[in-house]
Amino acid sequence: MNEYFFSTSHLKTCNIRSKCPKCESEGTTQMEIEYTFFKLLIVPVFPLKKRTGKTQCNTCGFTTNEETMPEEFSKTYVELVQRQKYL
Repeated sequence: MNEYFFSTSHLKTCNIRSKCPKCESEGTTQMEIEYTFFKLLIVPVFPLKKRTGKTQCNTCGFTTNEETMPEEFSKTYVELVQRQKYL
């Protein structure tokens, strides 16, 4: 049995009030923020790489990541990350 492993943890998932760049439906985009952790047994010890963020429209399925997010989404992403109490 492995006593250590890598795991991705979701820190925050929320709906954002912005228009989808593709289908232009409003309020249907979901944003997720994740970290990859090194875990020892079941305890997350430290994050291995920077946080990752992605968005997905619930209507058309259009997705973006940190590098391809529109500026409006990026601002919301930064606000959500700053509100986190850890990492």
